[in-house]
Amino acid sequence: MTDLEKATIIVNQLGGKKFLAMTGCKNILALENGVRMNLQKNISGANLLEVTLEPLDIYNEILQVHARSFE
Repeated sequence: MTDLEKATIIVNQLGGKKFLAMTGCKNILALENGVRMNLQKNISGANLLEVTLEPLDIYNEILQVHARSFE
């Protein structure tokens, strides 16, 4: 299975096009074992979502990086 196929399956399991529209995801990147995407500005402040998959078909981690304001 290719990286793109894995990323497509993960996005589809999250909700597919509805998930992408609801979260305003941009810059979707297929990783070796998952997917990474930028999120639109939201209440939580998260701007990056990464979902990876272990060989046993278990999601390993969901990572949210918060933007910081440098004033």
